Amino acid sequence: MALGVCNLSLGLSILDSGTSNTINPFKQLFVKTWASKEKLQAANGSNMCVTAKSTFRIKTSEGSLNIPNSLLAPSATSTLVAMGPFLNEGAVLRGYPGGANLFCKKGKLLLKAQLINNILVIDTEKIDSTNAISSSDFLLLHKRLGNPGREIASKMLPKYNLSGVACNSCMHSKSHQLTFPGKFPLPSDVLKVVHMDVCGPISPPTQGGNWYIFQIVNGHSRIRFTFPIKLKADFYYHFSKFQRMAETQTGVKIKTVVSDKSGEFINKDFLKLFEKSRIIHLPTAPYTPQQNLVAERANRSLLEKTQVLLLDYQVPVEWWGEACSMETYLLN
Repeated sequence: MALGVCNLSLGLSILDSGTSNTINPFKQLFVKTWASKEKLQAANGSNMCVTAKSTFRIKTSEGSLNIPNSLLAPSATSTLVAMGPFLNEGAVLRGYPGGANLFCKKGKLLLKAQLINNILVIDTEKIDSTNAISSSDFLLLHKRLGNPGREIASKMLPKYNLSGVACNSCMHSKSHQLTFPGKFPLPSDVLKVVHMDVCGPISPPTQGGNWYIFQIVNGHSRIRFTFPIKLKADFYYHFSKFQRMAETQTGVKIKTVVSDKSGEFINKDFLKLFEKSRIIHLPTAPYTPQQNLVAERANRSLLEKTQVLLLDYQVPVEWWGEACSMETYLLN
């Protein structure tokens, strides 16, 4: 199937005799859609992907008009309304200097079109041009930014209209139980409260043989530090290393550590370190991860975004350690 290419502004609807089906980039203007994987070939030889096929509803100056068998092509810059199907139904196109009118078989006016640069542009309600790029350019930026949630994405990219836009990888990876009510009080200073938790063992291990993710979150700034780890015995080493680095860089001592009551954090090495450094340890009650909500939410968001990254770029799962490091950088 071939179609013409027009360099007019985004969002225009063009009455076209060179396409056999109506083509539109706006998903929200379709009544119902079903998946399609057709390919369109433009006049310049480039290919255009069709993602759905359904009835397209166009709002003209004469009212709404439903056009069946229309194609959804998100990369299209304009709507191309096929003239052929109307003529097959007995419609009549009557031209005049500067435009044309399309009448149905019974003589009712269906739509009006103005002649602009020798192209028939249909009189329609104006469509915000940002919608034309919301389903293509936005998803690309969404992936490059590390797949942020809708609330954060709307703040980072305010010019995009996100209604009706969905990332399949996020929908697949971010399904979870509803959050528990409440939140941990925000500390007044850095390192006043540090939250930590561990994920794992994760199978398969990374290329370097790591099975666990040890994550430390600064309660005040929410800056997180992620360490891929091979053995449970390494948690103490990485925490003490983090403690020396953080206290040296900030000039402030860690005052409180919040963690669960697992054996990784309740052992003689950690207890001795907490006592020596005068750190208050706040372990949670057994089987209540919601009490360690800062670290638990940080782990969930990290793992979700890591899975999205692996799915989006079809990276082997053994590279989850590197993906975690990348997502930690993007989240910070």
